[in-house]
Amino acid sequence: MKKKHFIIIIFIFAAIMACNKIKQNSDSSKNENTRVSDNIENGVKDLEALNLKGNVKEVREYSYYDNEVKIEWEKYIEIQKNSESIIESEKFNYSDTMFFNMEGKRYSLDLVLIERDELGRIILYDRSTNYMEDINKFTEHYYYSKSGLIDSIYYVGWENESTTSYIYNEQGNPETKYMKYMNESFIGENTTDYTYISFDKNGNWTKRIGYTEDKWYDVIEYDEGNYEVNKEITYCVEEREIIYW
Repeated sequence: MKKKHFIIIIFIFAAIMACNKIKQNSDSSKNENTRVSDNIENGVKDLEALNLKGNVKEVREYSYYDNEVKIEWEKYIEIQKNSESIIESEKFNYSDTMFFNMEGKRYSLDLVLIERDELGRIILYDRSTNYMEDINKFTEHYYYSKSGLIDSIYYVGWENESTTSYIYNEQGNPETKYMKYMNESFIGENTTDYTYISFDKNGNWTKRIGYTEDKWYDVIEYDEGNYEVNKEITYCVEEREIIYW
């Protein structure tokens, strides 16, 4: 797999995730390791863990990744404040939808196994057991901070795995995302800083842009003792259509 295509795949799966530190205190670890069925009626809403306000029904996410941008980041921010929507212009290279019931619990239209802890929080999102094609298989293990937001996600998918974590701003939105990833060819890490552009009437963000610094090296070259650290800058535009009950 070419490095550029692999990095875009990594960014795409990161867009699904919301995350921060793998290590938890003893109390939260106890909750996270207690797995129960998906039909809990009480407990924490998935909307709260994702910092979604209001009675959300669907979140349609669209992303555009560009690692060939030549303009400075500050200028890019100003352009994006008044630019055409990537949804309206259909200028996006990834899209996904999250579904929530009227109680604020996430569910999937696909063949997905969802496991929750005793507080009703998702701790496993498993799409690996019911799909024949390897490219469609992945699992996500969720961990939570004391504030109740998703703290980190460990992802295992087709030919790759990653751990993604977030630092949140005062509004509860991700401010910085940090990711470590690897597959049979590459090992790397990247940091993304987000700037928020617009919000809807409920205070949920509808557009943000990200500045990503990525570093990676080739596994084979590393094993041979002759490798170099590669670097790349990527800009991304992310927009959301949020539908309410």
